[in-house]
Amino acid sequence: MKINLVLVYILVVIDVTIGTLLGPFIPAIFANLPGSTLLLQWSFAVFVFFQAISGPILGYLSDQFGRKPIFLLTAVATFLSQGWLWPLKASLVFVNRLSDGLTNGMAGMAKSAVTDMSKKEDVIRNSGLMDTIGGLGVILGPAVAGIILAVFPVEGKDQVRVVIYAAVFLAIINIIVASLFKETLKTHVNKLDFSKLKLAVAETVSPRIILKRLLAIKKDNPALALIIVMQSLITMSVGYYMYLMSYLTSGPISLTPKEMNNFFLFIGLAILVFNLIFFGFFIKRIKPEKLINYSLFTGIFAVAMYAFLPANITYFYAWLAVDFLTYGFAFGVIGGMLASKTDDATRGQVLGLSGGLSALSAFLTSIVAGLLSLIDMRLPFAWFTLCVVAVFVLWTKYKRIIIDR
Repeated sequence: MKINLVLVYILVVIDVTIGTLLGPFIPAIFANLPGSTLLLQWSFAVFVFFQAISGPILGYLSDQFGRKPIFLLTAVATFLSQGWLWPLKASLVFVNRLSDGLTNGMAGMAKSAVTDMSKKEDVIRNSGLMDTIGGLGVILGPAVAGIILAVFPVEGKDQVRVVIYAAVFLAIINIIVASLFKETLKTHVNKLDFSKLKLAVAETVSPRIILKRLLAIKKDNPALALIIVMQSLITMSVGYYMYLMSYLTSGPISLTPKEMNNFFLFIGLAILVFNLIFFGFFIKRIKPEKLINYSLFTGIFAVAMYAFLPANITYFYAWLAVDFLTYGFAFGVIGGMLASKTDDATRGQVLGLSGGLSALSAFLTSIVAGLLSLIDMRLPFAWFTLCVVAVFVLWTKYKRIIIDR
């Protein structure tokens, strides 16, 4: 394997690890503040929104100026953004989320760099390997945090500071890796066209443009448009994974940062094991139609039940296992169905539209969940359940159109 390709994989896995390393500890910064759950959810909304903007910006800049300068830019910016967390002030968390979101488009650039380096027949394999390796960061982040806190047994907000030190160290490593990376884009113009840059951002986050593109797809391929809408609704529904961070730290259980980190490590390991077993052995043996029927129907109860679990973390660990065996199937199966309905000529456009709509969906669900939590911390689970119901209704009503096309 080319050294340059390995460097890209390292960049991606460290970038994901930094995010998942810090995630379980950020709620501690909002602890004991009025509306802490609202603040945490909205900080996530800020990150998602600016991440959606950064994707097309960084992608365009990397096409114009090359992959390496933008890799270096994002690595340095990630390093600098950690400084906003050091004072442990809620207001500066929002600055961190904004700056981190704006420079969090590394995955898209990495995929472009992998494509630059790969033969045509190896693109899918190398891109898939990048996604798999990047997914390991979901586990590595909490694992690294657990090891650090075992070595440095500090308490309270000192745990947050120790983890920030680790994030800064990893960010420095990524700067070194980015500097070792050799440019893969053979020709680039080194010229900035702001009109094209503006259009690229608008196509990602403008509701009017997204709706216009969705209606155009619906006219040619109604099944594809329905799947895109279903995937967006699923994105809104799975916001409960992030909301659990707020609920378990600010709600009746009040997990410590270290306990929250252990919970996220469990989620990461469960997702890895689940995906390896299910998508490796069972997916070809079960018809997608039956699997979606089962997953969406049982998912309504699986998501709703979170609001009624006793205030004991053991029940949440156990219910997550039930969750993965019910609603956990939906996202992957419908995502695969979306890819199967596209062709080489439309795949980039469709996936770009789906990504933009999903980003807006994640932003919206964070805002709604934060507001509902002010009334009752269990109420956001009703919102997430309604989103599952909406997917189930769409699927039940239009599944013949989706399957036949």
